[in-house]
Amino acid sequence: MKLPPCDHDECGPTGCTKGSDTAAKVKELYQNLSNAEVPVLKLHVGGLSAKEIGGKLFISPKTVAVHMHSIRRKMQRLGLCFAPLIVSQKQTPV
Repeated sequence: MKLPPCDHDECGPTGCTKGSDTAAKVKELYQNLSNAEVPVLKLHVGGLSAKEIGGKLFISPKTVAVHMHSIRRKMQRLGLCFAPLIVSQKQTPV
């Protein structure tokens, strides 16, 4: 399961840069992600499947799906194109 590409023309592979308040939006979401969600998002952005993420983090694929659902809910207002920026902000060992 991969993140959908950003549909903004000016956005690159490192994430969405749409709008002047990108940094504020990223910081807000960064603060709202749990310590359990960050490694899941980081591995998801890296292109791993739920099964692969679960194997690396020693959790079930169902738990990965629950975390991704929570992440999507939190990111809904900002869009998933911000995910790489979020991951780069929160350095959590995987």
